[in-house]
Amino acid sequence: MDKNQLIKQILADDQTAFCDMMRTYGERLYRIIYRMVMDSHYAEDILQETFVAAHLNMKKFRQDSSLFTWLSAIAYNKALTHVKHKRLNKWLSLDVTAFVVNSAPAGQAEKKELKQVLENAMLKLPVDLRMVITLYEIEHLDHKTIAEIMDCPIGTVWSDLSRAKAELRKLLKDFSYE
Repeated sequence: MDKNQLIKQILADDQTAFCDMMRTYGERLYRIIYRMVMDSHYAEDILQETFVAAHLNMKKFRQDSSLFTWLSAIAYNKALTHVKHKRLNKWLSLDVTAFVVNSAPAGQAEKKELKQVLENAMLKLPVDLRMVITLYEIEHLDHKTIAEIMDCPIGTVWSDLSRAKAELRKLLKDFSYE
């Protein structure tokens, strides 16, 4: 079923179509949320809140962006609200660490150490920088889509991505494995 048909059916209160939407987008949204709150229970709760908000506001979906982008923006805002109110100190641990670690020319011990160093470096980044790098490097979203999700100008996405990479380079400059 194409996305336009799915949206029409959801607007007609077709519960099967809404369940299809949840199955289609649930896992990706969960990953985004989890990277922000770093707690599976909170992530599941926020995912449910996201789908409830989507259901209640589906008539407001303008279709000038993709359904995933719209849902991601809801999820991002719900998670950000949660993080701000709960003042969580656990932050996102990007799967980019797994990519870097798995592609690193090192043994198992060095890869484990590299993963830990990267995770520690990520913990030091502000949440907006972690989010932009997550959406770009892990979810492979383009700058325009990230700007829509984070409700910011595209220039902000470019500068935040550049700042995040520069900050990570600075945090990792002393790390080398022999």
